[in-house]
Amino acid sequence: MPSKSKTSGDSRQRLWFTTNWSLNLNTTLLLALLPGILALVVTTYISFERERAAAYQDLLSRVRSMSQLMDEQLLHVQNGLELIATASNEIDEHNLKNFYGILQESQRELTSTNGLILFETNGNMLLSTLSSFGTPLPVSSSVERLQRVARTGQPQIG
Repeated sequence: MPSKSKTSGDSRQRLWFTTNWSLNLNTTLLLALLPGILALVVTTYISFERERAAAYQDLLSRVRSMSQLMDEQLLHVQNGLELIATASNEIDEHNLKNFYGILQESQRELTSTNGLILFETNGNMLLSTLSSFGTPLPVSSSVERLQRVARTGQPQIG
């Protein structure tokens, strides 16, 4: 029996040594790969953040550019409307046909507008470049806006 227990002890010792060596090999391999994996994760995160920041800056630049373009177009339309307002003597003389011609010419210049409409302060539509001269026109539903234009003298776009 003593020889059997010694063999049994030797095999346990060999098993422990094999398991211990295997554990050390796995631990060593993991410790060797861990810095590379960590560097890969950090590099990927930094790259993602840079791409996100670049995309945000690109979007912001495009929005600013579009905003500037819209401001320029609105200013162009406002200047055109103010120029039309200088021809208001045609209205004072009740010469709506001549004023309609001025509106049509202005409409060709103001390419960013769909139509030009002349209202009375009570909401009656007098002229519209969307229909021919003399066509019966509807009444506006935004009388407050028309009265604000008449009161302030500032053009309204909308």
